[in-house]
Amino acid sequence: MSEPFIDYRTHIVRCPGCGAGMDGHLATRPGQSPPDDGSVAICAECSQISIFVMIMGHLALREPTRAELDDVLRDEHVQEIITGMRMLREQDRG
Repeated sequence: MSEPFIDYRTHIVRCPGCGAGMDGHLATRPGQSPPDDGSVAICAECSQISIFVMIMGHLALREPTRAELDDVLRDEHVQEIITGMRMLREQDRG
């Protein structure tokens, strides 16, 4: 039996791509810890990949560097998540 996703709640952070507010973050792998400095985020609204950064004791999101983006996109698990999110958005529109 697979482990359920863990939903971590944070203060609202904004997607640097579309500006959508996010206050819930799903751990997508067993044993994954809550978001922290350097963690990856994927926006549910636009699928933008962002990186968590700690600013003055609070989490925020920033755009990834080219090297970070390349590294994240090599992960098949991340690509499956993005594809699934896009499919769900298309169903909602359709």
